[in-house]
Amino acid sequence: GFDDDGDGRVDEDELDGYDDDGDWVRDRDDVGSDGIPDSLEVGCLGPYDAATNPDPAFDNYDPGGKDRCHPDERGVFPWRNNFYLYTERNGKADTGEPGVDEDYGAVSEHDVSISYSDVFAEPIVPGHIPLGIRVWQKSFAWRNLLKEPILPLEYTIINTGGRVLDSVYVGFFVDPLIGNVNAADITNHKYSAYIPDLRTGYANNVIDRPSTPVGVVVLGAPRPLNLLRYTFHWDRFENNPGTDREHYLLMASGEIKPDEPRTPGSDSQFLFAFGPFDAVAPGETLNIAVALVSGDGIDIGPNSLEENGRRALALYAAGYRLPVIPPSPPLHITEGRGTVRLDWDWRSGDPSADPLSTWDDSSAYLSALPDTHWRRVDPPAGHTTGGRNFEGFRLWRSESPEYDPSAFSLVRQFDVDDDLGFGYGTGLAFSYTDSNLVRGKRYWYAVTSFSIPGVTVNVIPIPGSPGSYRNDTLLTASFESDPGQNATLVQLPFSPSDGPDQVLVVPNPYRVDENYLFEAGGWEGRSLDWNEWKRTIWFIHLPPKAVIRIYSLTGDIVAALLHDDDRRADAGLPRGQEEWNLLSGSGRAIASGLYVFTVESTFGTQIGKFAVIR
Repeated sequence: GFDDDGDGRVDEDELDGYDDDGDWVRDRDDVGSDGIPDSLEVGCLGPYDAATNPDPAFDNYDPGGKDRCHPDERGVFPWRNNFYLYTERNGKADTGEPGVDEDYGAVSEHDVSISYSDVFAEPIVPGHIPLGIRVWQKSFAWRNLLKEPILPLEYTIINTGGRVLDSVYVGFFVDPLIGNVNAADITNHKYSAYIPDLRTGYANNVIDRPSTPVGVVVLGAPRPLNLLRYTFHWDRFENNPGTDREHYLLMASGEIKPDEPRTPGSDSQFLFAFGPFDAVAPGETLNIAVALVSGDGIDIGPNSLEENGRRALALYAAGYRLPVIPPSPPLHITEGRGTVRLDWDWRSGDPSADPLSTWDDSSAYLSALPDTHWRRVDPPAGHTTGGRNFEGFRLWRSESPEYDPSAFSLVRQFDVDDDLGFGYGTGLAFSYTDSNLVRGKRYWYAVTSFSIPGVTVNVIPIPGSPGSYRNDTLLTASFESDPGQNATLVQLPFSPSDGPDQVLVVPNPYRVDENYLFEAGGWEGRSLDWNEWKRTIWFIHLPPKAVIRIYSLTGDIVAALLHDDDRRADAGLPRGQEEWNLLSGSGRAIASGLYVFTVESTFGTQIGKFAVIR
């Protein structure tokens, strides 16, 4: 959709080799496949000469001429009659060229385009007659859809032959490898199934972990999707490749084979086909769109294959315009005694920090609301479609020792109470106090903003009632801001000493056979990276400044620790405590037994004991 050369036309030269806007000049524009204008080429017959050597590289399309410089392995000079081999297809403007191969505008953050054809009479493939078609395939990917694995694929199928193609079906042969590639016999652990309402064929692995399903969902076609016939057939396809006739009869059968048993079995694949499409005459084009989708599961959870299939449909219906995601609000935290108060109001006068003001131009649903609705009134300058898509806040908490987006659990949801009926209708809140927290433990908090769901109307045929259909309103999951935008670590400190003899050691006794890992509610980190050097005891309720010395019962000093609350605060560590790794001053693990500690501070010297049991 871009006019890159400013000539008032768009998309006129999308790698088709033709100068559709008439600005090609031979002296500077290439007509061959090597990316070099003929005037600059030097070949086996010498440099360019307009009369005697007009194509020195012999790379120009010329159905009646031969390539005199590049014989094949048999010594035969090939004919230059393959348009796709003897024209430049690199997607780049030629040297100094203002008008050929331009207007290749990107749709997503990562477009990939490839082209292939079925036009060759040789080599002969038994049972196959070339269709005489050219296919352009494009895929689109976006950075902020990494959590929702969706890969749209568009196909432009051009009839480049001389025959009319009638009753056309398009099919996809799917043979995925799913699961941990190190698992034994992984190819025999998948099964295939079909989701009729979503027009999606998929495969999954329920034996090996980790694994995620993968499916193909139909997004668009020249005919309404509800009027197409669909075929879903899984098998080992041991006689594949079959003949064209065998392939076509299966694709056009309309068979929806029952889901494959979810048990280990043969290495099956599946065919997913749909049609028929009207006759495609020579020079005409058939356009279809599908998407590859995956997810954490099939139909359960917030990131399932079914949910992402609906997201793909909504994304396609919106012309690949991603819904605008409301920003996370700024988060302010006030620590109390066993409590944390969270406030997430935004700065007045800064609309960019106001999630409620987020305007989404791409939403057809919001565009259809009355102009008097609060989501539509007073649109930002230049915005005539869409509306405010903010729906609410979600408060998340994690007890992970380090920041881990997957470890957050939902604490509260606050959403708009209006007439649209989305969410719980709880009403908005901008503060919350979390209580009954354990001092010394690490907590991560985040507040995210989320949008209204995507709304797409899908037409579904009613089984057993030919010509009857129902409207299925698909609500896709809301888009939500990233918890990392305002995630904040909180570690409630132990109250410092305000007098003598208040210091304690926890745990006491320290037992080597006890589990002090994060997964068990402890403080020694995750089991994944734990080792003997991460054993820890805490000295708590320490004075602001102190020297801690640890002795054996025989009076030998084992270790000495310098405690300074100011230094700890500068390092982002909680006050009132000091950690010790149960290592002696020489770096050796201490033995089982009873130990004596002293704490020297302005309050005098406190003496205490703790035990280590191995």
